[in-house]
Amino acid sequence: MRKPEPVIYRRICEALKVTPEECVFLDDLGPNLKPAKEMGFTTIKVTSPSQAVADLKGILKDIFDFPPGTRECLPSS
Repeated sequence: MRKPEPVIYRRICEALKVTPEECVFLDDLGPNLKPAKEMGFTTIKVTSPSQAVADLKGILKDIFDFPPGTRECLPSS
């Protein structure tokens, strides 16, 4: 079992106890991204490290854009 077999993506979610919608999957090969995207993962096609980091920052922007002192108000997991 390996990418791009869909079962690997399900097992990742099971192991991490998350839903696909809570995941970001990065890969440099489109065929590996397709099944993850179809399952609900957010995907990033990596063309360079700097591009991948920039894309990931864009996706996670909402997590990091809290005004100072307000992160403590977030619900705890």
